[in-house]
Amino acid sequence: MYKYSMAPTRPSQMGNFASPCLFQVPEPRRGSHCPGIAVLFAILLGLPCAPAQTWKPVPGRLMTRWATQVDGLLTYGRAVEKYDAARLRALHASLYQPAPAAEVILPNAGEWRFTTTAPGIGWEATAFIDDAWQKGRGVLQSTATDLFVGGGRWNSPEIWARQTCEASFVPAQLWLTLVHGLESGEVYLNGEKVFDLAGLRPSRRHYTRLDLGAHASLLRPGRNVIAIHGRQPTGWHGLDAGLYGIRK
Repeated sequence: MYKYSMAPTRPSQMGNFASPCLFQVPEPRRGSHCPGIAVLFAILLGLPCAPAQTWKPVPGRLMTRWATQVDGLLTYGRAVEKYDAARLRALHASLYQPAPAAEVILPNAGEWRFTTTAPGIGWEATAFIDDAWQKGRGVLQSTATDLFVGGGRWNSPEIWARQTCEASFVPAQLWLTLVHGLESGEVYLNGEKVFDLAGLRPSRRHYTRLDLGAHASLLRPGRNVIAIHGRQPTGWHGLDAGLYGIRK
């Protein structure tokens, strides 16, 4: 532990220091002679700095004490390691491994089946027949934008949309990519609700990525169905989605 006393030598150096001050800082590491922040202050203020062997407050004088602690591996005096180094090494090792590659399961801007008339109970189920619904490529929207010039059209307050995809694996992690101009809505995967769009900020310029990892087991090899119900009473209407995941 280092303790340093500082005292102004010229009136111009007085500033807020009415009398000599004592700065106490811990040694940065074992075997180091770097005085740390106390000497940095001395250099900035133009004050002389000399080691002080005691810590004795002086009545009537300005005393300033600076002390820091290494919040992490070591205790205050750096004498004891708080955590087992071998366990930490094992935990950190995964951070240096190559990141797993994500694979597209349902590409963006795919072809949707959609309707603007309430389809009734069970419309989100995989066995539901949507052959009579309209077809449109995403982004389904009320008017073309500079970013999304193509896509099907819808201008009604609500929309029900479905799309199928073929998956070759059950992912360990799963994400939904979403463009939407919706006030609220729900997302279903193979008949199960996986996301509530209520209160979600509209994404009109790019695809938002949403974590569906908790529902990854709903995806199965072969045919899968994503279904979305959206509500948008006024303003720009927009909807498109995709899926990607990481293998187990």
